[in-house]
Amino acid sequence: KKLHLSIELLEDLHIGTGTGIGDIDALQVRDRRGLPVLPSSHIKGVLLQTAHDLMKVQPEAISQTDIETLFGRPGGGQGCVQLTSAYLPDRDNFDAIDTLLWGSTGIDPKQGRAQETSLRLVEYIPAGRTFTLQAFLPSRHQDLLTAIIGRCTRLGAGRNRGYGLVCWRLQTPNGKKSLVQIPQKAPAYPQRLRLLLRNL
Repeated sequence: KKLHLSIELLEDLHIGTGTGIGDIDALQVRDRRGLPVLPSSHIKGVLLQTAHDLMKVQPEAISQTDIETLFGRPGGGQGCVQLTSAYLPDRDNFDAIDTLLWGSTGIDPKQGRAQETSLRLVEYIPAGRTFTLQAFLPSRHQDLLTAIIGRCTRLGAGRNRGYGLVCWRLQTPNGKKSLVQIPQKAPAYPQRLRLLLRNL
């Protein structure tokens, strides 16, 4: 079974290369043309973690055997789910894409001011972009994978702190796109308001 999926960024997203250049401490992963890409290894890793989280809260919905069947196990072979990386769908029309640089600094807990030499600049893909990917798996596992995707609300670095909100969509056989349902529950992180200031 081949599933056509899309990921819309509802918040700015960073999936890093682990390297920096110049003043930028953490660069966004890019494809050979220099356009941002969401690597399949990152997406699959987050879905695996989501499956483990689902097993903790709904053990009747998924078992460890199901998880190993879908995603494999260390040293025990590959799982049945194969994912492509997620690309911009009309990337042939892009020569480049503007990214955002977020600066952050450590705060001295005693004095409440910025710590010296702690400024970091991180490259982000701006919210509003949509990426597409494909998933390949046996038909009998489609409902389970869809349930896991429906619980995967965040990608990228900082998702445990409330960053990287995404919306998944699944293309149905008749060509219409249906929203993969996201369960409405209280977030595990404190609510915060972030303001993006643009220099005019």
